[in-house]
Amino acid sequence: MDIQQLKTFQTVAKHENFSMAAEELSLSQPAVSRQIDRLEQYLNVNLFYKVGRNMKLTAVGKEIKVKADQILALVDRTTSLVQSINELETGSLRLGASTTVGNYSMAPMVMKFMEKYPRIDVTLDIKSTAEMQKNLRNEMLDIAIIPEIPQSREFQSEVFIEDEIVFAASPQHPVAKKEHLTFEDLAEERWILRGPKSNTRKTMENYLFSKGFQIPKGIELGSTEAVKQAVITGGGLAFLSKMTFETEQKLGIIQPLNVSGISCKRHFYVVRHNHYYPTPAVDAFTSFLTEKIDL
Repeated sequence: MDIQQLKTFQTVAKHENFSMAAEELSLSQPAVSRQIDRLEQYLNVNLFYKVGRNMKLTAVGKEIKVKADQILALVDRTTSLVQSINELETGSLRLGASTTVGNYSMAPMVMKFMEKYPRIDVTLDIKSTAEMQKNLRNEMLDIAIIPEIPQSREFQSEVFIEDEIVFAASPQHPVAKKEHLTFEDLAEERWILRGPKSNTRKTMENYLFSKGFQIPKGIELGSTEAVKQAVITGGGLAFLSKMTFETEQKLGIIQPLNVSGISCKRHFYVVRHNHYYPTPAVDAFTSFLTEKIDL
């Protein structure tokens, strides 16, 4: 039994005539007869009986007609749904991002994507890198944007954007007034740091270690926003992703420091699980990222 046989059965039942059904379906009358014969053989019942020139449904045929109508209606709805998904008229997108890129890059980008595709339901989950990988593994996310390539081979990744981590201070801080700085000039200053699990901190620590330096001890705060507020009040120096203080730099309340020999960069990656097959909405979003970001 196949869908075409059910459609032929439905059409013959409507017209009570093989010739009229054949005309509507753009088939020959013998082709219609063969499909009905095969359906009756499959079900092992008689679906019609002949009354003059008309074909009437048997009692069993009437019962099967009800089910055939339901099946074909479901097929039509499913076909329409798939078409809508493929044409991005409906669908969903579950995104994840680590805190820095999630708060300062992905959030505004998601809003722009939703303006372009208003019928796509988008959720953006912002958590730590480790939690993003866990949620991908548990199929709670379609894709995630994180600042490292997962070590596990169960994931695949591609570069999203490059990010630079820089030293920053209030323009009123004494070191901000110096044109040329070395790391040694900053070592004795008060530092405002993210917690030890922060990828921004770990990236800078590893970079400085490769240069023979260590991050001085300082005040640890739980979020980038808290660090920025402490910097603005003149509480000390910090290292921040450039994307996190673009607004404050334009307002003249935080400025990057030009430190000789220091250039700490990292990449953010679009990551998904190997077993995940991307939906049209996911493909549209990754293409949208490529359009909007100069890699």
